[in-house]
Amino acid sequence: TFEKLMLCELQPLLVQRWLDSIKLSWATKTDLRNILSGAFTKAIDWGVWKDANPIERVHVGPKIAVREQRKLTDEEMRRLLAALSEDVRMIVCVGLFCTLRISEILAIQEKHLDFTNGLILVRQSYCRGSLAPTTKTPRSRRDVPMGFLEDDLKRMMMGDPERFVFQIKTRPMWGRETAICRDDRAIRKQFLSPAAKALGIYWKGFGFHSFRREAVTAMSAELGVSQAMRMAGHSTASMSLHYTLADVQKQDAAVRSRQEAILGKTGAKVQ
Repeated sequence: TFEKLMLCELQPLLVQRWLDSIKLSWATKTDLRNILSGAFTKAIDWGVWKDANPIERVHVGPKIAVREQRKLTDEEMRRLLAALSEDVRMIVCVGLFCTLRISEILAIQEKHLDFTNGLILVRQSYCRGSLAPTTKTPRSRRDVPMGFLEDDLKRMMMGDPERFVFQIKTRPMWGRETAICRDDRAIRKQFLSPAAKALGIYWKGFGFHSFRREAVTAMSAELGVSQAMRMAGHSTASMSLHYTLADVQKQDAAVRSRQEAILGKTGAKVQ
């Protein structure tokens, strides 16, 4: 779009009109704006641009969530866990209680489970067939308590430190006696979504990331945003706040508690 222009010709209004005209997501537009801004930042560093960065005055607009972010009740969560097979249920539990991303869960090898200290060692990520020897960000490298999941995870061990813990059993094909799946999209489509739909708790956008949001919400309430941020591997507290879902039940309890403190147990009007 701008390849034939000189830096001095790249004015904020020109960039603003271009961003307003393209039909892309908020995140993609933000990336494009930041790339242009980075060009000016580097030009300033190199001494070939003396003025302020003009892209700083370009705005993408308010972020609008494309998919609904809903919080399940405890009863809905219990029903969902009961409807899942044991291996899929354990994936959900690790995300729901320990804040791990699905890419971090599928990357867990037996050597990453420290039963002596009751910790899950988050050291790598696995996404659709590709194993990355590092986590998403430096902050994502962390040790997370496994809590009461310890006994269940122990039963999944086979004594091979390099073996991936989560290998979802699927229907055999092409004459094989057994088959496994480690693709999060297929696991969601074939196991997680059908169970949620059967229970009437499915919505567009429901998936493994929903459980991480549930975990961050719960940990923020129990530990505070700072500790929840560390547990989830977020780089900033604002990201943890962004992940936190509205817990209407707890909000209602807090409102009633405050009302009772002022008005009394019956909620009588102040005279």
